[in-house]
Amino acid sequence: MDKKWVFKQLVKDKSDIEGLIAYALYKYQKDQTATQLREKEGEPEEVISERLKLFHDGVLLSEDRLNSFRESAFVLIDQVTKSIQHNLEKEYQIKEAQRQAKHNTLTRNLEQKEKSLTKRENDIDSQIEKGIENRLKSYVTDAAEYVNKKSKVQKFASWLIGGFSGYAAGLILIIFVWGIIACYSNDAVSQHAMVENCIHKILDFFTTRPI
Repeated sequence: MDKKWVFKQLVKDKSDIEGLIAYALYKYQKDQTATQLREKEGEPEEVISERLKLFHDGVLLSEDRLNSFRESAFVLIDQVTKSIQHNLEKEYQIKEAQRQAKHNTLTRNLEQKEKSLTKRENDIDSQIEKGIENRLKSYVTDAAEYVNKKSKVQKFASWLIGGFSGYAAGLILIIFVWGIIACYSNDAVSQHAMVENCIHKILDFFTTRPI
């Protein structure tokens, strides 16, 4: 009769993780039995070997005990999986919180920089507008002063030209009129008196304001 092995009963193939863990649990329980017999009960090695053989055969002959190792392996795998998943989720939450905190910090820094740039742009725009306004005021003031000066010069020139033309026209008219009168007068005394009278008129003309 061929000897049966617990490994063959628990492990289907090399990819049977649950079966491999079930066999590891079997070996662990078998080792615990040997340790208890050796250290606590003080049994000799012959007795320990016999008891381990009975333990081995008892597992092989009991489908319930084989299933208990499989179930224990399943529970262990489930616990390990959940523990790994929990640790991964916890690590993810920590990293996500760190990432979110970093993102919030960067966002606040960007917002502060954006506000600073906006304020600087507004200040520059305000300075430009103020500079343009001051320039315009200066240009308007200069233009007004220039126009005012030009107006005064034009008025003075007009008055000057108008005054001289008035004097010249008046003078020419007096000389012309008295010349005609003198030409038609045959009396030398009368002509002499007319000339003196003309001279007095000219002097009076220059000493009074023109009309």
